[in-house]
Amino acid sequence: MYDLNLANIENVEKQIDSLFSKIKEYKEKIDESSKDANNDVTENVRRLTDDELNEMANEINED
Repeated sequence: MYDLNLANIENVEKQIDSLFSKIKEYKEKIDESSKDANNDVTENVRRLTDDELNEMANEINED
């Protein structure tokens, strides 16, 4: 009986380790996705700023 309980405990420990490993993987994927999303936002902001500056320059040149 004791050996069976010990085996069950070891099995549960392995499952917990596996679960934490998967959580770590998902967290890394989320962090990578967040970085990509932030880069996209930053690039879009720069692009919009450049477009606005070009538009303003064109308006000044027209005057």
